[in-house]
Amino acid sequence: MNKIRVIMFVSLMFFFAGIKIVSAQFSPFEAPTMAGEKAKDFSLPTYKGSTLNFNESFRKGKKTVVFFWTTWCPHCQDALKNLQGRLGELEKNNIQLVLVDLGEKGDMVKEYLTKVHLNADSALDQDNKVADAYEVVGIPTFVFIDENGVVKEAGHELPDNLDEIFKK
Repeated sequence: MNKIRVIMFVSLMFFFAGIKIVSAQFSPFEAPTMAGEKAKDFSLPTYKGSTLNFNESFRKGKKTVVFFWTTWCPHCQDALKNLQGRLGELEKNNIQLVLVDLGEKGDMVKEYLTKVHLNADSALDQDNKVADAYEVVGIPTFVFIDENGVVKEAGHELPDNLDEIFKK
């Protein structure tokens, strides 16, 4: 009888320890809190060999979604599939998309985007300075910037109704 109690006790300890580990693994990251601030300007190389100058030559007064991601992140991969399916919607609503890969070499990014048939360039934030400036903690992270260059919101998912975010 004591042996059964010990086994049950040890089993319950492992069960509750497992819940703690799993819940910590899937706890949501804090989204950046830059809402209402001017978007940070940046200049980064792209995997195609050009340089992306965010405010100076790219954004040009348009609404923009900046997507921070990596090739190894499964949630980023899902988000890229979602983005790929919504490129027409973004274009129709005059919303630009900026992909910013974190810490990876251009060859890896090119290989991955080619593999998933996403015809988009990606800026390379190899030292995470832009991610730090945008307070990115956890990926994927989306930053929504209005036509005036003001951050409207940031989060870890691309919402269904982008218009609502840009109206805030």
